[in-house]
Amino acid sequence: MWCKLYSSLSRVPRKSSISTSSASSSGITVPQKLSFGMVLVGGGIAFLTINERRAVKQDQLRAKGEQICQELDADGEQDVSLLDNSLVIASADVYGDETVRDETFRVSHPNAIKLVRRTKMLQWVETKSTTEKVADGKTVETESYHYSKEWSSKSETFKGPNPPVTANPAFPTWLPGGEQRFSIKQFLFGIRKMILGPELVDQLDDYKPLILKKGATNTAGVTCEYDGDDFVIIQDGRALYSKDRNPKIPEIGDIMVNYSYVEKGRHTLVAKYLHAANRLAPFTGSLKRSLASEGEIVAPEQAKQLTSGGSFLIPGWVIQFAEEVVLSLAPLQLCWISRGAYNKRDAFRKVAEADESTSTSLRYIGTGIIWFGVHSCMSMIPAGTPLFVLSLALAVTISLQTIREAGNRDPLRGDIELE
Repeated sequence: MWCKLYSSLSRVPRKSSISTSSASSSGITVPQKLSFGMVLVGGGIAFLTINERRAVKQDQLRAKGEQICQELDADGEQDVSLLDNSLVIASADVYGDETVRDETFRVSHPNAIKLVRRTKMLQWVETKSTTEKVADGKTVETESYHYSKEWSSKSETFKGPNPPVTANPAFPTWLPGGEQRFSIKQFLFGIRKMILGPELVDQLDDYKPLILKKGATNTAGVTCEYDGDDFVIIQDGRALYSKDRNPKIPEIGDIMVNYSYVEKGRHTLVAKYLHAANRLAPFTGSLKRSLASEGEIVAPEQAKQLTSGGSFLIPGWVIQFAEEVVLSLAPLQLCWISRGAYNKRDAFRKVAEADESTSTSLRYIGTGIIWFGVHSCMSMIPAGTPLFVLSLALAVTISLQTIREAGNRDPLRGDIELE
């Protein structure tokens, strides 16, 4: 079986560049782009407004949760049946009963509960640049293609006409590109072997590099074994396999592999305890009324300027869809875990930081939606105008104004209920 493995990430290969170009008409009219853009702008405004209302509800849930949260001893003799279906805080070791292992290269670590293998190949990567001109109500695009040598985790293909380079080789079937994740089957918490639900397991993401050493066990207890006749080099803790077996001269088709892992150890969590299942799961809240019904969602003046009539109406189905997406991405719940030992006050401070991080991430998503919409609405601007900069500036302005107006409105009428 032929394969080529290479790893020296610190050395970036020289880039070769060749360009080709072609002209085509997109067939999309300016009115069509404008309509599509307006839907996106309206959806982004609704998304941001709903997110701000969701953040208020999450704050209410967290405040109530801190009041009722009880301490659970996952290692002692406490009668935990009395805490069934309650919100609890606990500190204990997270571990498993088996060893996580990548069977392909027989890589394992005695303290690992999660393991990630990242595989990349040196390939020709095609990038496309497009210039647009508007003529007779239609957008005419001129495309240019550029080719360079880069490490890529996916199989790079060419869409440009008559690419001047040869096609990239495929990844071996037994060694696909990208990330391959391995983990223990069941994540246990404390001497009582409480089971962590998937929402908690997903938060165990403090990965650190796993340094490999071929055919032996190093001081960290990492083992790395290889079968077959493949030529393998261990360099800088990474697995390498190269076509010419020269780690200093990468070639198209060379592959590099490296690993990282999450280590078992003491963690603190805030979650709901389910005694019958001996399981820890999210503590959720429910809404008495939808977030969309908490008040009118109004587009800022800057958004109204995108329309010829100066009015901007967001359809009800767009608002409803925005709420569904926001609550699917960030449900109202208390479900937190982090490495280390925390008291109740510090733990809920960390929960608040995590909640704010989630709200901020959703604000970026909403701004991105608005930017795509504004960019589409401004497609009729004459060629040569810095469309990217103008559309981004307007999108940020609309987003900030939307967030500000959502925060300035009357407090939400509906309180949150605990489940």
